[in-house]
Amino acid sequence: ANGPAAPIMTFLDAADFTGKKVSFFTSSMGGSSAKTLKTMADAATSKGAASVVPGFAVVNPLKKQDSAKAKIAEFAESLK
Repeated sequence: ANGPAAPIMTFLDAADFTGKKVSFFTSSMGGSSAKTLKTMADAATSKGAASVVPGFAVVNPLKKQDSAKAKIAEFAESLK
């Protein structure tokens, strides 16, 4: 991916992250999501986020539904 989709960027531009702890995850059909995650983290930081927790990417979630669900559940649990 070359970066977040336009609707995600619109959200990031409008959101107020002041004092908030945020994290992001992506899904894609392949390739690296590192640039997308960095762009989103940078946007949150520039909008006042108190902290940005490292995110993660799920690759090809339709073919690997069980592992994608487990990874997302583990991620959500780690944020508590």
